[in-house]
Amino acid sequence: MAAGTYVILMTAPGDRQEGFDRLLEALFEIEGQVDWADTPPRSGRLPQLEKVCTSAEAARLAGDGQKESVLWRDSVGRIALEKAYLYPPGIPLIVQGERITDEAAGLLEIYQQLNFDIQGLKQKGKIEVLTDGQNILPDWEKFKR
Repeated sequence: MAAGTYVILMTAPGDRQEGFDRLLEALFEIEGQVDWADTPPRSGRLPQLEKVCTSAEAARLAGDGQKESVLWRDSVGRIALEKAYLYPPGIPLIVQGERITDEAAGLLEIYQQLNFDIQGLKQKGKIEVLTDGQNILPDWEKFKR
């Protein structure tokens, strides 16, 4: 399985050297066919997003009707009410209660263009966010008062 910045290969105790050699040959052949200019960033690093509130706090605010679904590009700076992740391995790029960055929204757009299966969202190409998430203080700011 391959997606984004990773490849998952599965082997078993009964595999022989011949099988590993064929696998290695196939990987080099595939690598030679890839146009690296059209691939997403390969650093393997996930975007670091600011945790503004817990997922429970975000759900409570969403339950008060303070939510809307927006395109990823329009979600930058907003507080997420959904997770967005590629599966496998299932590590989220965005989690509820985090402020969405330009980097995270851009990665989701790239992954969609490459036809990767983005999980955790109710609508394809959109994410639920708080309507007025700009005015929510991060958890640590609450303790300064």
